[in-house]
Amino acid sequence: MTRSQGPGDRGPGPGAAGPSEAAGEPALPAPPWRLEFADGSGNLHRLTQDGPGAPVRWVYDPVTPARSSSGLYSGGPARAGDAAPDLARALWAEAERLAAAPATHAPTRAKGTGHLALETPAGRREVLVAQGAFADLEALVARLPGP
Repeated sequence: MTRSQGPGDRGPGPGAAGPSEAAGEPALPAPPWRLEFADGSGNLHRLTQDGPGAPVRWVYDPVTPARSSSGLYSGGPARAGDAAPDLARALWAEAERLAAAPATHAPTRAKGTGHLALETPAGRREVLVAQGAFADLEALVARLPGP
């Protein structure tokens, strides 16, 4: 599933470039923006930046046994904090790469597939990501600091 809202939502817009972009690193979009990634088990990872100069906040909202289809699975403890700018840029770039690569998409949200949503002032894009195609994104998410 791919969905776009807003004309020409193609990622970072005017004003999104920062000093890191000149060095060849990916840039974050102009805030406010939101990145949501539900992994293959349904655990939700959310990054947001509310305004220019604001920190990039992240929240991990895990599946609990009460919400699990088995009644047993737990994604661990909920966590939240600030993401380092370089890690936030890498996460956004990898999410953009997955969203732009139809070969990584899944036709339906089945167990093991991921759900990715990128939201900027220009609109919201959502894609389902095939099982195994989001390993690099998961590796970046794992670098977010613990509680």
